[in-house]
Amino acid sequence: MGFYSVVKAIVTKDNITIKSSYKNRLENHNPICTDGVYPEDNEVLNTARFDQLLIEFDISSFSTRNDGTESLNGEKVHLPVDEIKDVLNRVKAAGKTALIRFAYDPNFEGDGKTRDVEPEDFGLILTHVEDICEAVKDYAPVLTGIQCGMIGPWGEMNFTTYSKKMKKADFEKYDYDFELELDSIPDKNDEYIENGYLVLVMRKFTKELEANNCDVPLLVRQPRFIYDYIKRRNSDFDFDCENVPALYKPDSSDKEFYRLGLYNDGYLGSESDSGTFTIDRAQETAFMEAFTNHTPYGGELIGNYNLKSGNCNSMVEMFTNHLSVLNIGYKESVFRELNKFNYKNEPAFKYLIKHMGYRYVLTDVLLEYPENLSEMDINLTFINNGFANLPYHRKKVMTVLFEKDGEIVFEKKDPNLVFDGKDKSFVLNTSKLPEGSYAIYLKISDFDGNYPIQLANKDLWNSDLKATKIGEISK
Repeated sequence: MGFYSVVKAIVTKDNITIKSSYKNRLENHNPICTDGVYPEDNEVLNTARFDQLLIEFDISSFSTRNDGTESLNGEKVHLPVDEIKDVLNRVKAAGKTALIRFAYDPNFEGDGKTRDVEPEDFGLILTHVEDICEAVKDYAPVLTGIQCGMIGPWGEMNFTTYSKKMKKADFEKYDYDFELELDSIPDKNDEYIENGYLVLVMRKFTKELEANNCDVPLLVRQPRFIYDYIKRRNSDFDFDCENVPALYKPDSSDKEFYRLGLYNDGYLGSESDSGTFTIDRAQETAFMEAFTNHTPYGGELIGNYNLKSGNCNSMVEMFTNHLSVLNIGYKESVFRELNKFNYKNEPAFKYLIKHMGYRYVLTDVLLEYPENLSEMDINLTFINNGFANLPYHRKKVMTVLFEKDGEIVFEKKDPNLVFDGKDKSFVLNTSKLPEGSYAIYLKISDFDGNYPIQLANKDLWNSDLKATKIGEISK
């Protein structure tokens, strides 16, 4: 959560090449803005190395429209699954996490705004989605989310033939268990499916991720795509293509809809976020809150819509849409404007840093135990001051550590001690704890100890243990 650095990867049939200027971002950590000020020097930005990445996989060589190859000896050319895994392994080894996006747009330069860049065989796109899901199936802890991409300039699912209406007959060729209910007397629009190609790509992703037991968010470019998707999958959904549908709360037990969310690369560019919201910003933000409250939301900040006004409405809205990720390198001029005015008695940019993503604070600790310390009741109270929550797929457990003279002498990890930001009470059996004085720490991490959460409490974090001090005790 928070700022991310971009890594560009060129994919060919046999390998993946990370552009040289981006290689260090995969391994090194060199954050900026620790003083709460966005830098004026672009060279400082170029050396930033954050723990959160967006990896843009350029798969343009797999489209004949880019002079690439779509088939070999009559067989569709697959993406190099093992090479994609190697990239994700490098992310994992560095202790980083990543958003990932695949697109046929050469160099992610937006060339698709003037021509189609995707394979002429739409079925090949669906085959490549299968390859992606096969590659990522064991990397859910590494992935912040998959940006659906695939189609359009920059992989933003627009400006291409495949982002237009799709003929019903063509849709049925690739019908992945959709049920179409058309009127018995069709009108002229019944022969077309709104955003049909995009809906099929989304469905292929959700189906393959489920088949591979890979529980990660799938993020799309516009709420409209989610409306059209649900409409195709749920005949009771009331989207009429002109009005924002009634609020819809996805069920956490149904990952097909629950995993859906947004990436917004037009963030605050205008009232519509440069085309993100196609009907009504306020209504669509309200609709999406039931999705963004548990999936990562954000992208590229390209404007200052409603940020310069006295009430900073867009800063308030960040709590509603649960802003959690932004590209540190775009758009520099807008970030620098945030250095220049205050919000809630501090520079707006500093406020943004402190609240983007989740910001969990331990507000109260109660340790209860008998004189012989045979057991300990631990009661913890948390609050979240951030815009966002812990994404639903981040499975975190709590480990209690007893430290004495620099050594861990007692450790209790219980898979049932799941951290969700809510208050927790549990009992530890400490009867075998030797006599002595101890510092007690709480570690919140994946079950294997990786990807720990640092609570926002001041002066309590132990960087060696990756844990927060919650008390001291003697036996």
